[in-house]
Amino acid sequence: MARPEISYRLPDDFDSSGRVVFLGSSLGSSSLMWARALPYFSADIQPVTWDLPGHGDSDIATAEFTLREIADELIVIADRLGVDKFDFAGVSISGGVALELAIHHGDRLRSTAVMFSAAKIGTAESWADRSATVRAHGTASMVTDLPPRWFSPAFIADEGPWLETLMDVLLDVDAESYAKCCEALSSYDVREQLGSVTVPTLVIAGDHDPSISADAVRELMAGLPNAKLFVVEGGRHLAVVDFPHEVGAALNTFWSSIH
Repeated sequence: MARPEISYRLPDDFDSSGRVVFLGSSLGSSSLMWARALPYFSADIQPVTWDLPGHGDSDIATAEFTLREIADELIVIADRLGVDKFDFAGVSISGGVALELAIHHGDRLRSTAVMFSAAKIGTAESWADRSATVRAHGTASMVTDLPPRWFSPAFIADEGPWLETLMDVLLDVDAESYAKCCEALSSYDVREQLGSVTVPTLVIAGDHDPSISADAVRELMAGLPNAKLFVVEGGRHLAVVDFPHEVGAALNTFWSSIH
């Protein structure tokens, strides 16, 4: 398989010897989804934002890939940047990447944050249906249904420009790459490997997230030996956009506890 092509962004004053944090976004989004939370991060944080294949600035996917292969590619990027150890935070599909990193590259992580995600997400049938729909009709087929799954009613009512921008990001996602992400999620299942995670882990969940059930969060917490839980009250699947202060504060508190 060809390595997944991943685009990434660095701060203008990036310092590889500082507190480097890789930030992963959700399926159908881009690193722009972190823009509202970044101002709430501590000044010492060196954020590296990156995009899934066919999302944002990343090249379209030319071959199938797995979430572990995305994790492997992020290690290649860390090596290129001269970063030995880093923190990682990932939302949804990137929460799966967070777990793959912790399982297979734990020696490179200072910590990991699994956000609005699980050890297995959805079913093979649901991802097959989603990939078929997107291949046939593009990501435009999801613009109507996704906002109430991603955001609270208050955000939808009050943050029209942001909502429009994020839907534009969704529309710009390459349909075939999106479908290949669905197929990667279809084969993703690390439930039996959670016990091997040794790095400090923060699980962030939304109590109104329709995509990640309370049972899936409980399963994650039960399987991870060294995990803490933070619940965003009123949060849905992209609460990092909707509740940036709460999410940013939770991450800051977690990171500051790890040296």
